[in-house]
Amino acid sequence: MKKLLIQGLGAATIFSFSVMPVLGAPNGPAPKATGGISYEAAGLDRQAQFQMHDGDAVGKTDKGMFKYSDANGDWYTVEVTAVNVSGDLAFFAGPVVAASQPGWVGLWLSAAVHDGGEPGATVDHIYGIFTDQATAEANVSGEVAPGPAFAVTNGNLQVHSYE
Repeated sequence: MKKLLIQGLGAATIFSFSVMPVLGAPNGPAPKATGGISYEAAGLDRQAQFQMHDGDAVGKTDKGMFKYSDANGDWYTVEVTAVNVSGDLAFFAGPVVAASQPGWVGLWLSAAVHDGGEPGATVDHIYGIFTDQATAEANVSGEVAPGPAFAVTNGNLQVHSYE
């Protein structure tokens, strides 16, 4: 019986070390940005839907998606691969993976969103340009909001920094 008890305690000790979290590993949710918004730029009504997570903040990979469409019927989808959430701003970038204009596929979107509070209309903003991968990723890491700010006219966006 004593031998069985010692073997059981040994197995329990090994099990507890194998399931313990790694010390120093980040806990909690990843900072993120989400939204479904409308805005006007250059006299054209535009819409964007997005969700992205700043995985670096919790020891994971940045990921997300961004979908754009406009009153002309143009659209594109971006696979977000770089995200940096800082306070009420989220900077993000990724390649265009599908688009109504074939020439847009492969370009990189460098963008940012600003959560100005509630309600989202007129206080939230979106920024964005097409560029190359190096510039887009540098804008994310350098917290550069590319291009002019466009005020949200309808909908809402949320930036969750968990700071």
